[in-house]
Amino acid sequence: MLETDHKTREWLERQFWPDGRICGHCGGKDSTPIEGRPGHYQCNEARCGKEFTVSVGNVFRAGM
Repeated sequence: MLETDHKTREWLERQFWPDGRICGHCGGKDSTPIEGRPGHYQCNEARCGKEFTVSVGNVFRAGM
């Protein structure tokens, strides 16, 4: 991944998650970064448990 890609993802995360990460699948706030996969997180909510990124559950994933 290019440095520009990392900076863009970090900027998007600050815009979408100013108060911390929110799972785009369930809205949960308890998550853990996935080691070796920058920008990928594991939701720790019992009702979900899915992997997500900043693009899950918003306009960047429209039609998917």
